[in-house]
Amino acid sequence: MRKLSTVSILICCLLFAFVSLSAEEKIDGLGYHPLFKSRVLQKEDLLKIISEKADDIKKGFTDAGYGEDMYNQFVKQLEAGNIGDAIEVNPGEKIEWMIFRPKKDEIEVKKDLVWSAEKPFLAFTIVFSKKVKEDVQKEYRKTITTTTYEKYNFIVPKTCGNISLKGLSTYTDTKETPISNLPPTCDLKVTPDEILAGKSITLDASGSKDNDPEICTESKIASVKFVIAVDGNVVEEKTLTEKPFIYTTKIKKHGICKVSATVTDNEGATASGACEKEIVVLQKNFLLADIGFLYQWDPAWFIPIRIGFMHKFSKSIGVIGMVGVAPVVSGDDDTTAILADMTLTYWPNKFFFGIGAGYFGSKMNKRVDFILNTGFQVIPHVSLFLEGRCAFDEFDVIDKFGRLGLGFRIRY
Repeated sequence: MRKLSTVSILICCLLFAFVSLSAEEKIDGLGYHPLFKSRVLQKEDLLKIISEKADDIKKGFTDAGYGEDMYNQFVKQLEAGNIGDAIEVNPGEKIEWMIFRPKKDEIEVKKDLVWSAEKPFLAFTIVFSKKVKEDVQKEYRKTITTTTYEKYNFIVPKTCGNISLKGLSTYTDTKETPISNLPPTCDLKVTPDEILAGKSITLDASGSKDNDPEICTESKIASVKFVIAVDGNVVEEKTLTEKPFIYTTKIKKHGICKVSATVTDNEGATASGACEKEIVVLQKNFLLADIGFLYQWDPAWFIPIRIGFMHKFSKSIGVIGMVGVAPVVSGDDDTTAILADMTLTYWPNKFFFGIGAGYFGSKMNKRVDFILNTGFQVIPHVSLFLEGRCAFDEFDVIDKFGRLGLGFRIRY
């Protein structure tokens, strides 16, 4: 039984070898069934072949299993002059397939050929590659592209012009493309856009972005530096290193406040272009001086001279405190008065309106007045005002002791 098994294995091996050898067809001569008749084929003759025998060659490519697409690729190489010098095909070398013309109107393709003559033959070479697959992988800071190509080695024997595929191989090409660090983008919001000196503003750079691709998972905004300047003078700098990059601070000086933000990513790149905002910081405290005429109906004329201080609670509302004197310039019913006034004032625009109380004391009478005034700005820092006042206990004799004044108010 053991001898029988050994014999069976040997027979199978011999049969396999015989089948393998019989799959290849040996050829030992060329020129009997030429695709293009020429004693000595030249490179320029290859263009004649694809021009005059286009249909035959297309059929040959199709019968070989490669179709019109490969035919077009082959023709493109010839037209581009991609024709190598003649090489020797030596005995024993294999040829994948070759186009023959067994009869005048026939085209035949034979596959798996072996050149079995004793001497080599000369053939032009047309070698080109075709991309068949591309694989792209992305890693941090690089892209790896692996491309698979099929390399086609065509030959055209000089003795017959029979187009042949001598060999087909596959190879890959791998390229690493670095992913450059992209600078971040700055987004800055400052609220509110107008404040009184001493009030707070909020600087918001949370909308800033790191622009690197998602594959760069470690990329991020590392810091935001805020610089605050009023009228060109830096009053504060602040650097934040954690999200959400929002900062609130008070602006003590009045003027044009410019806020700039410098956004930096984790690799040191900064956002390009200006990232700035401007807001108006209004003056909160002012010195005032008044001068004018005050008429009392008993009758008497005074010249009120006052100095004071104005403090704003908001852009439109504030309080004014003033002190001064009001010498009598006409009338015998009173003497020089001492003034001490406090008014709540509203400024919707260049006009203002005030209401308050004040002390008006002379040697002859000491009063606590109810005050109403209004006015408007005629030039920057100078306003024209109209003021009426009367003692709280003299409203019944306002026609005698009421006072009406007109003058100028200077604001510093």
